Amino acid sequence: MAKFGMSMCVLGMAGEFKDKGVAVNALWPKTAIDTAAIRMILGPQSSKGARKPEIMADAAHWIFSQYRCSQGREGDL
Repeated sequence: MAKFGMSMCVLGMAGEFKDKGVAVNALWPKTAIDTAAIRMILGPQSSKGARKPEIMADAAHWIFSQYRCSQGREGDL
């Protein structure tokens, strides 16, 4: 599924489950993330300028530590 399609799914599910108090979120990095899969496909030079995977864990922790998220809210962490 493409990034846009997944974004539409997240917005749709957020609306569908809003009345039940369930928040739906997705994390889309703005830059490349240095993972083993990326290094295998693009080579070791691909990690130059890429962010460390921990940034995704930090973002997920921030989202999960929030009391409630707003439907359709987009922004950068």
